[in-house]
Amino acid sequence: MNPTLFIATPLHDARVHAVYTAGLLDAAATWPCRWFTVNGTSIMRQRDQLVAKFLESECTHLLWVDSDIAWSADEVSKLLGTDREFVAGCYARKSKAGLVPAMLLPNRDGELIEASHVATGFLLVSRAAVELMAASAERYSSGGVGCLSFFHQRLDEGTEDLSFCRRYRECGGQVWLHTGCVVGHYDGNTLYRPDMANLLAPPVAAAAE
Repeated sequence: MNPTLFIATPLHDARVHAVYTAGLLDAAATWPCRWFTVNGTSIMRQRDQLVAKFLESECTHLLWVDSDIAWSADEVSKLLGTDREFVAGCYARKSKAGLVPAMLLPNRDGELIEASHVATGFLLVSRAAVELMAASAERYSSGGVGCLSFFHQRLDEGTEDLSFCRRYRECGGQVWLHTGCVVGHYDGNTLYRPDMANLLAPPVAAAAE
């Protein structure tokens, strides 16, 4: 089955970066796509509203892309090519250190590294994974939209990204980071790229011993 992408982007000021728009146009020229944004002050509610719209659609994959990410259809193809249900691309936090917002686990499969959690700035999730989480998610209403609490934070969780990943792992799923899929992260005209050498150094050194 050919993928149909539901591209979801939460916004805090109703604006997207030019590099994000270039990626959106490239993806739309490559696959059947639907594009949705939600503007507001609560990132948790925005993301839950977008998941609700995804579940109402017939799209095969939910693609989270933040509005300041530099991406293209090639990076999406890499994520799709893994055949994993929950897989993220690599991008840096907005700092010179180039740290990737993810907590990695020892399990590896080629360019894929299992993680306890990844950030949702460039994340592909299959319909099967979303429906698995939906079976145990609590219902609530936000902005007149009936939502499930995919991103709702529990008291012991620090961010909505962590909550989302933990919910999937608690359902028996695996979260993956694709080290061969690298996208840029912008702050105005400043581009931040992940330090991939630092990300991959510990496993390489361990293997050499």
